[in-house]
Amino acid sequence: MDQSEPLKMLLTLIEEGRKTEGVRCNQEKGYNMLMLEKTKASVLLPQKDIRNDRKDCMDCKVEPRIQEEQYSFHPGRGALDQLYTLHRVLEGLWEFAQPVHMCFVDLEKAMTMSLLAFCGRVYIPPSANVKEALCELYRAISELQNVHPDGLFIIAGDFNHANLKSVLPKFHQYVDFATRGVNALGLVYTNIPGAYRVEARPHLGYSDHISVMLIPAYRPLVRRSKPVLKLVKTWPEGAISALQDCFECTDWDMFRETATNNDTTDLEEYTSSVTSYISKCIDDVTISKSITTHCNQKPWMTAKVRALLKSRDSAFRARDKDALRTARAKLSRAIREAKHTHSQRIHGHFQSSGDTRHMWQGIQSITNYRPAPPACDSDASLPDALNSFYAQFETQNDVMARKTIPPPEDQVPCLTTADVRKTLCRVNPWKAAGPDNIPSRVLRECAKQLADVFTYIFPEQPLLSQCA
Repeated sequence: MDQSEPLKMLLTLIEEGRKTEGVRCNQEKGYNMLMLEKTKASVLLPQKDIRNDRKDCMDCKVEPRIQEEQYSFHPGRGALDQLYTLHRVLEGLWEFAQPVHMCFVDLEKAMTMSLLAFCGRVYIPPSANVKEALCELYRAISELQNVHPDGLFIIAGDFNHANLKSVLPKFHQYVDFATRGVNALGLVYTNIPGAYRVEARPHLGYSDHISVMLIPAYRPLVRRSKPVLKLVKTWPEGAISALQDCFECTDWDMFRETATNNDTTDLEEYTSSVTSYISKCIDDVTISKSITTHCNQKPWMTAKVRALLKSRDSAFRARDKDALRTARAKLSRAIREAKHTHSQRIHGHFQSSGDTRHMWQGIQSITNYRPAPPACDSDASLPDALNSFYAQFETQNDVMARKTIPPPEDQVPCLTTADVRKTLCRVNPWKAAGPDNIPSRVLRECAKQLADVFTYIFPEQPLLSQCA
């Protein structure tokens, strides 16, 4: 159907309605045009109660313009005819491995849901009584809003010098440019501010008004959120054992001798060399992978399902009917297994009542809860302001600082290798790595191998210098 045909049909109905006083032109699941003879204005509004007084007139005008495949809109045709034709079409296309695109819209549910969209067309001539026309508009729109308070109302048309916001102040007007010459006559009102943005389009046919296109301002989350590239490390089987063997064979005294100059050990250099060596050994036994995550990615998606998706698409592009059938069967089986595995993993979070951490993880997975990342203050002067605030208490202090000598009976705390090993074994492996970038899992699993070198580093700290 030509894009100008619906407009021509609408204009024809309007002209026919103007010739008859009090005529209601109804369209099934369409709109009701109310003729106002006193105000010489026409209003096109949705009508819930369908009347059949002009339905025959609509059928004779609409029937020739309906395409052959639109069986649901033909009298005497139903879903069985559509399903039979669709079955024949699919058989023919699949035989030659041709792509098929189908779109199913349930208009009855779309028109009877709690959230409805009402579109009205208004024309108020320059010589009309603006006050009476706006009162009639207010009455008709208010009745619909009382019945459907959550509905979307779009009122568009040629208002001339009338202002709908004078009777409906909560409606928002979108058109901010001239639609006929230098005047903005064609306006669009809705009850949701900021829902659309408007763009000017060329004239339709011989119309003296330009067209106005409403574009939804909402952007889907997939388009608003960019894919996130994450670098993760995976621990293959036997990686911890290989790391333990590597630390067992390491000569840790070599790092201390390198950082020692004139019988003085540079603690910063010594610690940096040890932690860098540990990080290098971790990189040797682990596998780094780059994972791209999308905002709409399914939680049960696995690498196996992705590989089968690619194989199915390859078979479809190659038009290999047998390979496509096999790939689709394998993909369906893999998706069922991935969903079952994911559900079992979620159920496993609630097996132990004492593990609250896994329980909360299960609740977050079910509810898809994602806490917002903490926002840092971008003001770089904050540290200086804090230092100035706390330093003001020392500016008037003229007492010199003195080192307190502990009593002879007090024992200075000292660290032993057993204490360090015991502390490392109690580290929570799920905690994030610190500034040294050493995973907590490594500190716990390799506590025996790392206890000696950490015992030497810790007493070198200024607070424990007396234990050296």
